[in-house]
Amino acid sequence: IKDMALYHNPRIVTSGLVVLVDPSDTSSWDGSSSTINDLAQGLSLTKGANTVAVTSDGHTVFGASATSGVIDTGYRYGTTSDTVVDSAGSWTINGWMFKSENPNNWWHVYTDGNSGDILTVYNSSPYNFRTSMNNAGGNGTFTTGADITDYGAGWGDLSNGWQNITLVYDQPGSQLQLYINTVAQGWHTGRTINTGFKLRNFYGWGSAQGSYHTDADHSHTTIYSRVLSQDEITQNYKSLKTRFGL
Repeated sequence: IKDMALYHNPRIVTSGLVVLVDPSDTSSWDGSSSTINDLAQGLSLTKGANTVAVTSDGHTVFGASATSGVIDTGYRYGTTSDTVVDSAGSWTINGWMFKSENPNNWWHVYTDGNSGDILTVYNSSPYNFRTSMNNAGGNGTFTTGADITDYGAGWGDLSNGWQNITLVYDQPGSQLQLYINTVAQGWHTGRTINTGFKLRNFYGWGSAQGSYHTDADHSHTTIYSRVLSQDEITQNYKSLKTRFGL
């Protein structure tokens, strides 16, 4: 049995790493299979039907085969009863997304597939990053605190090219913070997420939808079961920025 941990970039932070998906690594994805392999602990994720391989600077990345209509982008782990990480504790998720256009639908970047949308890009100028948690029956809610409609810099503020997006949930501190290319956008305090809320869908709603898909190309993505520090977020960024032309 292969030690999956040997396959990730050795320069990234590994403490607390629970998921690593990298489409440029054939151990993670062969470019066509409906199954994507996590390189941290060997989880098997399901690719959305409209997620395809595209090439960026000589590397394979995930793209969308359509950008309008009822399409299914991204990838997910299990069903809505399954969990990569839940919100009984802290977590950090980091992913690389390519900016070439602004969204014409609600881009669901990170979600549980049950209307607990921990990070979306709104489909109207300035295309803010948002958190929209609105399913009490499915744990997709804050127990305290309102939805977040503005994290600071929005997608529309970013230049064209690869962008590194990190969302941190500090559970003891009841707060969320977004980092864009290592730049902190400010804490949103007083937000405690329902402990049953899980991260399991990435770059799409989790099924074919007319308005909840993510059209942007995306690539290397990691999830941690703890808060990453500013220095650790910077370490991850520096370890991969050359690959993404930065």
